[in-house]
Amino acid sequence: MAKDNTEQRAELQQRTKRFRSSWVELAEALSVVHQSKDHAAWGYPDFSDYCRKELKLTPNTVNKLVASYRYLSTSNPQVLKRDGIAQRIPTMEAVQLLRNTAERCGLGEFGTDVLESVQKSIIEDNLPLAQVIKKHQEVIATKPPVEDVHRKSREAALKTLTQLGRDLVRLKGVISEGVLESFVPALKDLVEACRGADLQPEPVSNESDGKPMSIFVKGKSLLDAASEAQVSS
Repeated sequence: MAKDNTEQRAELQQRTKRFRSSWVELAEALSVVHQSKDHAAWGYPDFSDYCRKELKLTPNTVNKLVASYRYLSTSNPQVLKRDGIAQRIPTMEAVQLLRNTAERCGLGEFGTDVLESVQKSIIEDNLPLAQVIKKHQEVIATKPPVEDVHRKSREAALKTLTQLGRDLVRLKGVISEGVLESFVPALKDLVEACRGADLQPEPVSNESDGKPMSIFVKGKSLLDAASEAQVSS
């Protein structure tokens, strides 16, 4: 007589559902916390610090999760109701591609027919990302997604600020602390403008002994000030 595995079968279906919709569940939870500011009550005034220190998620990953979820919730909310088995949920990478395509369409790079075709491939046909890219490669590959261009620009700017921090370290003891202190607000403002880049300022080393060193102004180094100003958008 065949063994009744109804309960085991149902559990496997539930686990499959959770696996296939896991990014959506995480993105939804992150979006709720980001809006409610509950992370402050947990000892993290800054949302980015909470994600990085407690969840071990980089700002770049969190931004992608939240942005992809918000895009779906406004443009294709019905997708969020899928069970992940009978109706598959697009991967976060596929939603990113769709979101970038919509952004580029809004900038006038191509017509709405391209956006509709990409959306059909991802939302309705549930094609794998590789197939979607191959099908639309002539359009998609014309230039990097706007998001990538912006991210690379922010990373380059932050690296420049990091080098400025190194140069200022070398001036410690050469010029007055008051002069160095005057750079802190400007440096923080510049890094604030680069927020969202998934890049931490590199540690500065003392060339003589290789140990980390910093210019401390009011108890904080310039590089610390730059790092603290870097929060997720």
